[in-house]
Amino acid sequence: MNSWAEKPIHRILIYTEHGLTPEVVEDFFSACEGDVYDPFVGSGTVGVEALLRGRRFVGADSNPAAVVTAASKISPEMGVRLKPILPRLEKYYEPHVLDTLASLASRVSTALEAGVFFAVARKFSLLRYAPAPRFGKRPAGDPAEEYAHRLRQARRDLRRLRGRRGDLLLADSTAWMPKRVVCVLTSPPFANNVDYARHTAIELLWLGVPPSAARNWQLPACEAAARSWKPAIEVNFPIGGKRARGYRRFLGQYLYGMRRHLELLAERLQAEAWYTVGDSLLGGAYIPVHKLLAQFAEEAGLRTDILALGKRARPGRTLYLLKLRTRR
Repeated sequence: MNSWAEKPIHRILIYTEHGLTPEVVEDFFSACEGDVYDPFVGSGTVGVEALLRGRRFVGADSNPAAVVTAASKISPEMGVRLKPILPRLEKYYEPHVLDTLASLASRVSTALEAGVFFAVARKFSLLRYAPAPRFGKRPAGDPAEEYAHRLRQARRDLRRLRGRRGDLLLADSTAWMPKRVVCVLTSPPFANNVDYARHTAIELLWLGVPPSAARNWQLPACEAAARSWKPAIEVNFPIGGKRARGYRRFLGQYLYGMRRHLELLAERLQAEAWYTVGDSLLGGAYIPVHKLLAQFAEEAGLRTDILALGKRARPGRTLYLLKLRTRR
């Protein structure tokens, strides 16, 4: 159960937020004063909490579905038009449900409406997320009634922001970052944990973006997003099994991207950055991702501290908080 799933504003639609528990978020805002940046914005958890506290917020993500979902809460008036790839969507819905959703989609014009639509499109699809998407039971109910109810609820929730709004960009944070970053709170992709294009496939298809294209843009955090043309660093872990080659490829690309990201952060960070990070197990080899990212940060000139937050769902895995501070 996601800690934010039933909280006002967040409940418009929430994705996986690894380690960004209410307790971690509260500790961060108590420790770090100033503008907030989330380079892996996801569904906008950090942005909502920043705006509720009167902080200026900027978020970025390379996944268009994430940017629109976050915007539904942080910049709800932003214009959005859906361009569904209907032939690709047919396998996810009963025909009458798809017809109703297509009619609703044609009337969507803002990020708020798009975020609410995404939540309804998820609920009435044949997919279930537990945690990997898989086909399941046929959903019951009326999508149009659900959409109207959720939209009314979302508009009520957004009053809590008192008109505060944040900025969002579709951007790859391994290659782009604001020139000045004060405070950072984020949960970057975990190595071999979630295929973000697969988990947002429905939203991407309603936006008119093939999931394969989204994988080209995102940081390779799993085999599916690895590409032969993406730069990588050499990895020497004793990864075995039939998938060893694929594991090495995406891990090398993932670590290259995160190293580049942390180098950019070191150039622009003014105060403090908190990253929730998980370790990994690939082909029988333990990958201490938290230590590798801390090493990259130290080499880039940042001071680092690693704190264990607790066990992850899978046995033998741990969630960590990586605190980075400027040496200036």
